[in-house]
Amino acid sequence: DNQQFGGRTTGSLLWGWDFTPGMRLTASAGSAYKAPTFNELYYPGYGNTALRPESSRSYELGLRGTPGWGLWSLNAFETRIRDLIAYDASRGVPGNVDRARIRGAEAVASTTLAGWTLRGTATWLDPPRAHLRGPLPPADLAAVAPPRHRPGRAAVRGAGAHRGAG
Repeated sequence: DNQQFGGRTTGSLLWGWDFTPGMRLTASAGSAYKAPTFNELYYPGYGNTALRPESSRSYELGLRGTPGWGLWSLNAFETRIRDLIAYDASRGVPGNVDRARIRGAEAVASTTLAGWTLRGTATWLDPPRAHLRGPLPPADLAAVAPPRHRPGRAAVRGAGAHRGAG
């Protein structure tokens, strides 16, 4: 609970079905609630006491497999947010975005080769869709996307680790 904004009941539900050995279909839905932080509300020269808490609903559908060579997964997701708290660069303070939608997909593959664990991830994000209320200008919609991914772009990452004796 938050003294100023109260509390909300949130939760999530996950369903999975192993339709073959080594292949699983998953679906999930969840809700979230985030009250503005103390600094977002009151920090001198930055705070905005008119901020409202944000709430969201998220959905994900996934398929994953564990073939003999390693594992892989494909996931599609969407989050719909009300009153998203985002930075308003035109005013230098946080503001609320009335409604926003973040949608994307991710593919992951992992294997072990000669003692090395190799993992690759590709993520695609659809440009956020937002309906504005208040002074947040369209140029600041990039703030709606998670910081590691910018709207309308794909990201590809890879990593490796070696597990040796000794």
